[in-house]
Amino acid sequence: MPREPNIELRHFSTKEQAERYKLKGLYKTPSLSPDSICIYSIGYNWIPGAWQKVVDMVDYTIKQNICCWLMEHRDFCVRLPGTEVVQEIRDCGCQFALDRGFEWVMLVENDIMPEPDLALRLIKWDMPVVVPYMRDKQMDRVLSNPQYKPNNGLRRIQWSVLSCILIDTKILNCFPRGMPFGGTSSEPLFFNRLFHYGIRAYQDTDIELEVPRSPSYMGELKNLNEMWNLMKQMDTRRRQPPDHRPIDPKDKRKVYMPVEAEIIKEDIDK
Repeated sequence: MPREPNIELRHFSTKEQAERYKLKGLYKTPSLSPDSICIYSIGYNWIPGAWQKVVDMVDYTIKQNICCWLMEHRDFCVRLPGTEVVQEIRDCGCQFALDRGFEWVMLVENDIMPEPDLALRLIKWDMPVVVPYMRDKQMDRVLSNPQYKPNNGLRRIQWSVLSCILIDTKILNCFPRGMPFGGTSSEPLFFNRLFHYGIRAYQDTDIELEVPRSPSYMGELKNLNEMWNLMKQMDTRRRQPPDHRPIDPKDKRKVYMPVEAEIIKEDIDK
């Protein structure tokens, strides 16, 4: 006796969303909102211009009919000198994205200058964990291992700095409460935790992202004076108000938002 096929009724808000669901459904169980991404900032101590570059990336992603949110997480331990809660903030970002049904979470630090299409270029690989090709601008060195040459496509890595990392939220189900970072005091330890579950990490060597400076590690400091000076610098940075200003010095807005640009321009013209 022939079996009748199951009937499913599906509705998508846009044609592009339906097409992405159909394409991904050929090889995986796609999200209700395919390619949806939460871009989660680690703190809000932006270097000049970084806020606008990240916002422009979000704006570009939205214009491709993809659900994209930008969440800014403040370090609430600002009054505790030297207190580091970076990994806890990363965990909050992962749990936030998982609980709200995003397919991807991108964790970004406050000193990156991404191109508008960075998120989409990383998403296209559809890999569990992928990072761009990050280089220390001051020292001119690649901040990952192995240290591949640029423009060599997608490559497996042992570890990378976490200035910018894209994570498929499905893998977060491997970790208690969807929090993979807790207790990992360095990048290699985090990636080793991924490998424990058979999760591979990749680097897109075609996407170069300059990092103004290498991360600071307490173990690299020579003495207690250097450690104390670093702690004071960190504490001072956390107490500063966030720099959300536009890159253009002629733009007088205190907070850059692309959706406001034409409105403000019209007001000035009047």
